[in-house]
Amino acid sequence: MLMIRLFIGSAFVLFLTIFFWRQTYSHSCFSLIFFLIILGVISLSFISIKMQERNCFKNCYFKESSIFSKMLSSRVLVTVFYLIISILMSISIVHALVSFSMDILIYLLLHVVLVILIFSYLNRLLIHTVKSKYLYILSREITITISSIFLFAVYLYLSLYAYEPVYLQESLTKTIKSASNIMGSDCYYLDYVLRLKSELDGWMWWMITKSSSTIQNGFVNVIVWIVFMIVNAFAIVGINRFIVQIVYMLNEMFANRVEDEQG
Repeated sequence: MLMIRLFIGSAFVLFLTIFFWRQTYSHSCFSLIFFLIILGVISLSFISIKMQERNCFKNCYFKESSIFSKMLSSRVLVTVFYLIISILMSISIVHALVSFSMDILIYLLLHVVLVILIFSYLNRLLIHTVKSKYLYILSREITITISSIFLFAVYLYLSLYAYEPVYLQESLTKTIKSASNIMGSDCYYLDYVLRLKSELDGWMWWMITKSSSTIQNGFVNVIVWIVFMIVNAFAIVGINRFIVQIVYMLNEMFANRVEDEQG
C-alpha cells in the first residue's frame, strides 16, 4: 500500500512539474517558480547528507575548537557550495525537460517505479544494520547511485540511437545558429540561459555526428564525447536526484503519519 502511494505521489509531483514547466517556460518569468522548485528539492537533498557526512568526519578527526572543525560544520559554507552545484544541475534539468522525447518521458514513469523498488528494498535490508535516525537518508543516497546508472544508460541510448536533433546542419556555424533559435523565452534571463545551453548542445551534437568526415583526429572526438557525457550527466544525475528526493520526502511524510496514527 505504501509503495502504491509513493508511486502515485511521486509520479504526480514529477509530471506536474514537467508539464507546467514545458507549458510556461516560453511565455513569462512565472515559469521560474518551477525552476526554483527543482532547485529547492535538489539543494535540500545535497545539504542534508553533506552536513551529516562533514559532522561525522569532523567528530572523528578534528578537535571541536579547531578551524577545520568549524569549517566542516559550517552550514553556510556547505549550503553555498552545494547551492552552486544545484543551480548548475537545475539549469541542465530545465533545458533537458523541454527537449526530452516522449520515449524518455515514458521511461521516467518507469524510473519512478525502479527508484521506489530500490529505496524500499534498501529500507528493509538495512533496518537492522543502520540506526533508525539515518536509515532513510542512507537508503536514499545508495538509491541515487544505483538508479542514476540506469537513467544515464537509457538516456544515452535513446539520445544516440532513437533520434537526431532537427537543428543539425552541414555547417557548424549554421548548426549553432539553428540550435540557438530552437528554444527561447520571453523572460530575458531565462532566454539567455536556454539559448546558451542550446548552442553548447548544438556544438557537441555536430562534433559527434558530423565531425568524423572533417576531423580525422581521434583524440578530438574522444574529448567531445567526454564533454558530451559530462554536460548531460548534470541533467541526468539532477533529474534522478530530484525523483529520489521526492520519493524520500513522501516516504518520510507517510511514515510520520502512520506513527502519529499509531501513537
